[in-house]
Amino acid sequence: MFRLITNHKLGNLLVYLAKKIQPLYLTKTLKLLYLIDETSVREIGVPVTWLDYQVWKLGPVPKELFIELRHNVKEFYQDKKISLEDYITVEKATNPVKNQFDSYIIKPKVEFDDGEFNDYEIDLIDKIIEENQYLSSAKLVEKLHEKGTLWHKVVITQDLQRIFMLEQNRSNHTIDFTQLLVEDLKTLAYKSAYEALTLEEDLF
Repeated sequence: MFRLITNHKLGNLLVYLAKKIQPLYLTKTLKLLYLIDETSVREIGVPVTWLDYQVWKLGPVPKELFIELRHNVKEFYQDKKISLEDYITVEKATNPVKNQFDSYIIKPKVEFDDGEFNDYEIDLIDKIIEENQYLSSAKLVEKLHEKGTLWHKVVITQDLQRIFMLEQNRSNHTIDFTQLLVEDLKTLAYKSAYEALTLEEDLF
């Protein structure tokens, strides 16, 4: 969502994560992005990246970003090609861990530019890194599968356990962060930010 507007910020966030955590595997990257966005919505009502997360077998996944990073497929928005190739590279691991997670590594290409991040966001990102940097991709998947998480609630309400047991690893159901907006001020913050980005994208 809003990649025309948020691409530079997302690219620099990936640069920051890749500089702080080495090696930074693709699956771990996607889980950290989710934790950053979910925590931000819980605390202030607004996500950092505005990515859309689908409910897949291995947890919440931003589908378009996954395809872009895993398969090197560039996305087009309003006939404009949007890419992260100026910020990062995605490399095949030479000695990958022998499991289904860790085959691709995110590496930074440029220095981190904090111009689009406020102090809260930097502090939040650092907190998420500190809490999760030593967890494996598999452990992060387990963490996001815990009972009561937004992912778990969708799996239960949409009966996705059966689909995932049949070796279908993906679904089209998405995480709805607005479920976390239990306070009026956070709801207002979310709506205001959403409307502002929508207007900016329309003018892009």
